[in-house]
Amino acid sequence: MSDKALRQMLEIAAGLSERAADETGFVALTALAREVQADVKFRPLLVEGVAAQPKSKDGRWLILIDNETHRVTEDMLAKESAAHPLGSRVRNTVAHELAHAL
Repeated sequence: MSDKALRQMLEIAAGLSERAADETGFVALTALAREVQADVKFRPLLVEGVAAQPKSKDGRWLILIDNETHRVTEDMLAKESAAHPLGSRVRNTVAHELAHAL
């Protein structure tokens, strides 16, 4: 990846996180997924997480996260807040998979 492409990707990522941040600066994963136009689902998988690219350019990404590695439900994801963040490992995994959409 060229330096120019990397800088562009970093600028895009910074803009996404700024738009997704709440008034305290916390970025809930649901808000970040909304900015990336992705849906996050928890399922039993053989890997920790996977991103599925949409077939059409205007489609949504599907982010699948292993619910056996990460004991998180979609309800827990929906209720995430600065006061009740999900664990750092699942946040890292979801953010990593969302980065594939960039």
